[in-house]
Amino acid sequence: MMSRIVAALGMFALLSWTLAGAQLFAQARNVQTSPVSLVGRVLEEDGRPPHDLLQVDLVCSGRIRQQTLTATDGTFVFDLEPSRSEDWLDPGAGGSATGAIEGSARVAAPGRSPNLDEVPSMGRGRASLSGCEVRLAPRPGLASNAINLRTRGTFENPDIGVIVVRRLSDATATTVSLSTLSAPKKAREAFDKANSELASRSPDLLRARRELEKAIGEYPEFSAAWDLLARVHLSGGDVDEGRRCFLRAVEEEPRYITPYLGLAQIGVQQGSWAEVATWTGKVLEIDSRHPQALYWSGLGGYYLSDFDHAEGVLSQLYGPDLGMAETYPFGLLLLGVVHANQGKIAAAAEELRLYLRLMPADQVSEPQRLELESQIASWEAEGLIPPPDERGSP
Repeated sequence: MMSRIVAALGMFALLSWTLAGAQLFAQARNVQTSPVSLVGRVLEEDGRPPHDLLQVDLVCSGRIRQQTLTATDGTFVFDLEPSRSEDWLDPGAGGSATGAIEGSARVAAPGRSPNLDEVPSMGRGRASLSGCEVRLAPRPGLASNAINLRTRGTFENPDIGVIVVRRLSDATATTVSLSTLSAPKKAREAFDKANSELASRSPDLLRARRELEKAIGEYPEFSAAWDLLARVHLSGGDVDEGRRCFLRAVEEEPRYITPYLGLAQIGVQQGSWAEVATWTGKVLEIDSRHPQALYWSGLGGYYLSDFDHAEGVLSQLYGPDLGMAETYPFGLLLLGVVHANQGKIAAAAEELRLYLRLMPADQVSEPQRLELESQIASWEAEGLIPPPDERGSP
């Protein structure tokens, strides 16, 4: 029996070409979409905007369609229009499994929304949003409501309402830069001017950079300004300067998570998995349940052949406490491969089935889909996993 298992698992060595080409994040297709806008606000329970910039997701049928960041007044905007390139202001953005940056990195500032996938159109000026909702991106220590959507047209009021965010009492405040709260008036004014510039429809990166440099000149300990300046540099293509600013941000505020994630993102996009492991490790030392850090840490473990580590963090990410399979479906493929090669066939089959069900169809090549389905069928035929009628599901 074991020899048959080993033989059956040999096919996973052939998956390298699919893993190398698989997209970690959905890529926009170049199609025309209806010019419909959605406008809302994120507010704290006391009615004030959050101190930190928060990511807001447009999710349809469990798939993230667009992402944007709040402006300093809590406002967010989704423009349902052709896709923009990757947004370095979004700490959750990523690259491909090969580490290549997909297109040029640009600022799509708070209030702007880089499309990750198009929203279904119902003809000029209308978009079908049935089964869609707007919600905060998963983030430790935060709870909020979601806004359910319906079909909308160009001439309708774009206001979709308010997301109220509640900060959990037992959560660490490391996702909020304390430097923002303690910055002197002139530094905060320059920081806010930079954010306002980046929130415009045609942001001037040079002007935003100058305002951030002014903020840092007034208050060198301004970690949040160093972090935002890093993202502006990265959006202009200067990775070295972006990395330097992120490093200064964590030097000034070692328990501020966001710049660590920026450094990890550079590693993801460059395929430097040792760097990814280092910076996600820093995040997990501060918050052992941080979903983005667990996900990238799992990818790093897999591509560094540290399969025990990859299994541990990905199992935590997808386990009952966090349940992040719909948010990070690609990692299910890696976890399934790890479990298969460990002889945990039942777990592997479940993860690979879930991967095929949750991963956007255009992100799974037909050869890969057929190969995985064939492998699962082979396990069933050999009696290593029960057939569909014994699993109680189709």
